[in-house]
Amino acid sequence: MKGASIDALLLTIVRVITMVMGFVCIKIVSVYFSLESFGLYSQALLIISTTTSLSILGMTDAVNYFYNNKTLHAKHSSEEYIATIFGLQTFVGIVCGIAILAGAPFLTDYFQNSALWSVYGWIAFQPILQNYISMLQVLYMSAGRARSIVIINLIISLGRLAIFIAATFVTHNIVTILALTFISDIIQVSYFSWDLHKHGISINLKKFNKKICRPILVYAIPMAAFVIINSLMRDADKWVIGYFASTDDLAIYTNCSKLLPFDMLTYSFCVVLVPVITRYINTNKEQVALLYGDYLNIGLFTTSILVIPALFLSRDLLLCLYDSKYLPGLLVFIIYLLVDFSRFANVSLLYSASGKSVQLLRIVIFTFVINTIGAIILYQAIGLTGPAIATLISLWISYIFYLKGSSNIMGRSVLRLFNVRGWLPIALECSLMSLIAIYLSSTFMTSWNAVPRFLLMYTIITGCTALLNKKKILVLAQSINKASKYDNNNDLNL
Repeated sequence: MKGASIDALLLTIVRVITMVMGFVCIKIVSVYFSLESFGLYSQALLIISTTTSLSILGMTDAVNYFYNNKTLHAKHSSEEYIATIFGLQTFVGIVCGIAILAGAPFLTDYFQNSALWSVYGWIAFQPILQNYISMLQVLYMSAGRARSIVIINLIISLGRLAIFIAATFVTHNIVTILALTFISDIIQVSYFSWDLHKHGISINLKKFNKKICRPILVYAIPMAAFVIINSLMRDADKWVIGYFASTDDLAIYTNCSKLLPFDMLTYSFCVVLVPVITRYINTNKEQVALLYGDYLNIGLFTTSILVIPALFLSRDLLLCLYDSKYLPGLLVFIIYLLVDFSRFANVSLLYSASGKSVQLLRIVIFTFVINTIGAIILYQAIGLTGPAIATLISLWISYIFYLKGSSNIMGRSVLRLFNVRGWLPIALECSLMSLIAIYLSSTFMTSWNAVPRFLLMYTIITGCTALLNKKKILVLAQSINKASKYDNNNDLNL
């Protein structure tokens, strides 16, 4: 019961629970709050997410790279690197928090919503807390404590549900969600720091070393630019909608463009495998190719099983997640399901593991420009659906460059790692069963509520397809597990 596959499975189980609770939270606020209130919440989240990406400065990747790369520890200890990285993040995070407070008049005018004045105090310093949490979780993974993260994330998801219930049924004010989230983030950061210290990983800012700021920033700044522009690209369509459209339109678009966690299993594998691949990348490219190929295929197989039925049953899924007042965004919802399907794996993983941050930056700048221009043009041409189409097209273009670059890093074609013959039967089985489900729904279940109808049909389709392809998926998981045990046997884990 040890290895990357088991850790990834445990992370996935908790992520499923977290996902379900997240859906319940969004369902509650979508039903019980007006579009105007949810639009205010969406605007606040957009400010937080953009500022979080602007202020992270590639430090999450820097924690992984400088903590796990033993060749760097000859001159400076891992404690010095960690203290310096967290020190830099602290300074930048505080500056960005002050910037949100100072820029409040501009943001209020941009969104044309005076209600934003009630949230600035709660959201200004959420970005630095969220960045801390991401960086601390990397340390947990690097220290081989994935199972601790499982328990912590489960507790956090329960707390988040309580926050949404309190805002909806006690205070009847959506600002309560932002206020209590801020408080819970402080508690989470404090606990992470204390727990890591108890297990021998101390973050002592007194060990901040000016001498190593330069190598850290040389690595992190291109990664920072990548993260910043990648985030802006992800949120560019929402900023376009926020400027050109109404608060209600932004509320509809925000929910319908929400990325759903269909990649939950591959995300967990990615979290577990990043430190391992970082250690292999310069010493054993054969092992990297094996791991990366298994990772890509398990992502492709599992995401297909989850997303293809969702595409066929998209209307019922939208009603299941949100409310009928969000149906005008159904086409946006369908396009973003295709975006979800395209995200079956982290195709930039090899770039960050090998320190090729400049190449990442070039790709994401090019993609961002295409996405932003496309979002504006297509919104003017076809309305609310246009920015979603621009996002999907720009994502596909970026993947072409990522896959080509990954092939150069490994010295072999990434496309040859895909098991297309194994994937086609899965796609056909999902599509056929989904068509049968649509027929049965339209013939015998027209009087049913959308929620039980979707849950029944979706569970049957995904369950049957998973059982039919269980052997394929288990073989890939076992292969990854063997590689992680190889890593342990060679004393590469910290």
